[in-house]
Amino acid sequence: SSGINAEWPLRPGGMYSWDHTPVKRGFETWFGSYLAQQDYFTHKTVDGIDFRDNYENVNGEVVDNVRSDLEGQYSTHLFTNRSVELIQAHDQNEPLFLYLAYTSAHTP
Repeated sequence: SSGINAEWPLRPGGMYSWDHTPVKRGFETWFGSYLAQQDYFTHKTVDGIDFRDNYENVNGEVVDNVRSDLEGQYSTHLFTNRSVELIQAHDQNEPLFLYLAYTSAHTP
């Protein structure tokens, strides 16, 4: 299994289509933001809330779940908690690739 917990910076007017999102690029799960300059606690950009929990459903369709319920929680803690959940839930007999890139290393 594979997952990505990070910022995946898609630029408006650029490579922004479902075919360019993490779950269409081989990752089974995606938890993070598509646009840069997101506030660490409100998860807002100039375009609104951009904290997402995406995955492909059983029909292979991308589910885009914007997580407005996470407002007030620090992004780094959210990424860490989701990573721990993925590690604990995966089948130990199968390989796991988890890409975790914190956004706290730079300003929003």
